[in-house]
Amino acid sequence: MAAWPATLPQLPTLDGFQEQTADITLRSPMDAGPPKVRPLYTAAPTDLTISLVLDTTQRATLETFFETTLGFGTDSFDWVHPITLAAATMQFTNRPGYSAVGADYWRTVLQLRIWP
Repeated sequence: MAAWPATLPQLPTLDGFQEQTADITLRSPMDAGPPKVRPLYTAAPTDLTISLVLDTTQRATLETFFETTLGFGTDSFDWVHPITLAAATMQFTNRPGYSAVGADYWRTVLQLRIWP
């Protein structure tokens, strides 16, 4: 399995960081009373939105990692959880986007899923 490239930032900026555990419950309405609720799975994935500031070289590295190494984001990779610093297996849920923050610097927002 691929690992997050060492030449990219190893921790995201806290600006814009979001973490949300996916809802894995199935709710079935009843004719009367509360709905039946049960879990669909035994563990829930966690979705992360993280922000990184990259220089132009790092931007190219991220693009190569996403497109070539991960097959346009279809493969998983190993990295660390940005808060707990525990090892995690992640996958992109969207292609990285970029906005300029200065000469030769870019902010990217990554949407990732951690699989249990």
